[in-house]
Amino acid sequence: MTRTLSGLPAPLALRCHNSVTPPPASDVLSSTFVDGVANRFGFGEEEQEIRNCLHDYVQIGSGLSKPFLASQVFHMAFQYRVMKNMFQASNHGTQKLQSMFNDIYLRLEDNFSLTKDQESIIRVVVQDHLFHPSCVFFNLAHVEVEKTLRESQEHCQLVHIFKNPNRERILLSAIKTQCRVSKNALRELLRDSVIGDNTSTLDDFCHVVANRFKRGGAGFGVGVIERARIAILRRFTHENQHLVNVLPLEDERSATPGPTRSRAGTPRPDSRTGTPSTDSTETTTRPPKRRRTDGYTGGRPQKGHDYWSAVDSWFKAKLLDWGSSWSTPQWQEYINATLQWDATQFAPEEQEIIYMAGAN
Repeated sequence: MTRTLSGLPAPLALRCHNSVTPPPASDVLSSTFVDGVANRFGFGEEEQEIRNCLHDYVQIGSGLSKPFLASQVFHMAFQYRVMKNMFQASNHGTQKLQSMFNDIYLRLEDNFSLTKDQESIIRVVVQDHLFHPSCVFFNLAHVEVEKTLRESQEHCQLVHIFKNPNRERILLSAIKTQCRVSKNALRELLRDSVIGDNTSTLDDFCHVVANRFKRGGAGFGVGVIERARIAILRRFTHENQHLVNVLPLEDERSATPGPTRSRAGTPRPDSRTGTPSTDSTETTTRPPKRRRTDGYTGGRPQKGHDYWSAVDSWFKAKLLDWGSSWSTPQWQEYINATLQWDATQFAPEEQEIIYMAGAN
């Protein structure tokens, strides 16, 4: 047997050489056929990469038969077209679903409201701010509270509200409402603590206010500056009673009721006279009229003449004269005088200790 230079038998070497020889050009699919299939399935510029993949597949499968290779090219193009149609249909459905979600979002946005937890958080922040000694301009409390909530929006569960103008407007309205309610409650507490028959000492009042307004309650104690500012507010309230008290009745009447008038308009004599009534219609008593408090019109205070506006004006003037720190000599002198005044004016009542009879 003859051998070639490679050392292999001549027939085997010939067979190996024939196995790597490219097939004749007549056995290779033309690029025209591939482009025709691509055009048949509507491959445009967006599908140019897929068209190139079909050409590469033909080159890789150049050793395969033409019918098999052509069917594979056709099958690949068909599969891609089916997948593209499914994607377009899915994308269209997604767009419709997104549009529907947008419509629902807009409808919900019109009816947006704060949750109970969010309202509770706002109340806590507002009341704690009013208790803090740095709060001396009460009519601007809503500005400081909004700033605090914005800085702590994640902890206060308000992340989805900020950066949305409509929701921010609703939040600010809720803050202003809570500020107004809390300020009225504080004003009434201050009034009752220094005016009337149920006045209280400064320490007792600080405990009440801390439990009501301070975050964490009175259990954390009341600081020296907190106590001093409360004493200043008590003194201001006592010296400006016309801003917090309702004036006497317009026509001062005795505690005993006078004659009443029936709904039918027939005068009814006082029941103390014993005169029988000739009208059996149910009677109503007209509530007595009250004088308008100074600075009030139509049941509402004039702008700038209410209690808290007066407090703000007082602090503004004193801050300009005495400085913005509680530790200045002028503030210290006034605070000491106020604490002395409060201790004298509202000294605790001495309670007599009664011992049980027969005790050793």
